[in-house]
This record gives sequence, structure tokens and C-alpha cells, in this order.
Amino acid sequence: MSTAGPPQGAQHRSAQREGTPVPPAPALAVDGLAKRYGETTVFADVTLRVAPGEFVAIVGESGVGKSTLLNCMAGLDHWDAGRVLVGGQDLSALDDDARARLRRQALGFVFQAFHVLPHLDVAQNVALPLMLLGRHGTDATVAAMLDAVGLQGLGTRLPQQLSGGQLQRVAIARALVHRPALLLADEPTGNLDPATAARVMDLLVAQVRAHGTALVLVTHSEAAAARADRVLHLTAQGIADAQG
Repeated sequence: MSTAGPPQGAQHRSAQREGTPVPPAPALAVDGLAKRYGETTVFADVTLRVAPGEFVAIVGESGVGKSTLLNCMAGLDHWDAGRVLVGGQDLSALDDDARARLRRQALGFVFQAFHVLPHLDVAQNVALPLMLLGRHGTDATVAAMLDAVGLQGLGTRLPQQLSGGQLQRVAIARALVHRPALLLADEPTGNLDPATAARVMDLLVAQVRAHGTALVLVTHSEAAAARADRVLHLTAQGIADAQG
């Protein structure tokens, strides 16, 4: 089982006693998380911390529940024990509407299948998170994000006019345009050839570093996992440092 230091409450109390600044809350904290389907345990006793700006990769055998764990981290799936905190907010204490608002404000998502909307052009797809947050006059923000991911001049194209690598760049731009504190990525290079996958990972890492965004990446790719600050291995019994 892997954690990133002592529990947040203990750190807070110690800092108060010593008169030192209180450390920031983890971007993501997962404590004793378990997920079951009927009598079948998908995973149990998953505990981890992801610091602001940290890049953590999660690996494991197919079917072990990596994508399910990622969905639980986002509050998109239910769990049977434990808790998930995003930016210090306990998702268990939030109703569905409050979870949705937190996702819009604090989270970004990148998926293997891109999930761009085919009837919207590139710029409109990237602008979606800003629109959902009620932000207006965002053309310059979207244009700057497209420039940052190498899609300058392609804002008016429709998704079917783009390559797979370009579509994943759209997805990365959309995930980061609203400056989320946490980015969750599920096999983002799984549908790409090795050369394109390497370029997309270069871009993804560069952008999360530039934005100071914490990144949790679920992957089967050793090359992608090697880019992370830490690699964790998920099994049905829990999660631990891959090197351990």
C-alpha cells in the first residue's frame, strides 16, 4: 500500500504546533477504497496521495479495475468502502449535483477514445468546459490553448477532418483549458501508433507541468508510465509502488 507521507490531519496539527505554514492539501487523496460487484471484489484497501503538480501512473493487469478506480476518483462511479477527497473535499459528502460542479471546476479528463463531439468544430470542443462554467469571451483563451497543443489554425475544422493524434491533442486542450487542479487520463495513447503516442505523451507532460496540474494516468504502456514521477501497481488487494 502506498501513501505520500503522513495523513493530512496529522500534518496540519504538527504544523500548527510548530508554527510552520500548513502544507497544501493533496490534489487527490484516496483512503481504504474498495469496489465490489456482488460477491466479486474488484479492488480493496486502495490508499494513495497525489500532491499538487505530481504525475502518478497506475499500472496493472487487464481487468483489475484501473478504469473503475479512475471513475471512482472522479466521483463517476460508486464504491463500497473508503473515501475519495479531491482538493480536500470528500466526495462522499457531496450529492450528485455538487459532484458535477466539482468535476467541472477542478477536474479534467483525457480518454483513450477521445470523446470529442463530432458536430462541434475543434474550437467549440475545446471551449466546452468554459461554457459549462458559464465563462464568456473565451475565444482568446481557446486560441492560446490550441496554439499550446500545436493545433493553431485548425479551430474551425470538424473532428472527422483530423488524425488520431490531432484528436487526442484536442482532448488534451479541452481537459486543461479551464486550468483544473487534477487531470485524470485513461489510456490516452492506447489508440495511437508508437510514434504518435510518444508525441502525445510529450505534449501531455509538458502541458500539465506548465499548468501545475496533478496527473493520474492509467496505462498499459511502459513508455507512458516511465514518464511519471511515481508508478503504482494496482491489484485486487490494493495498490503499491511498482518498484516495491
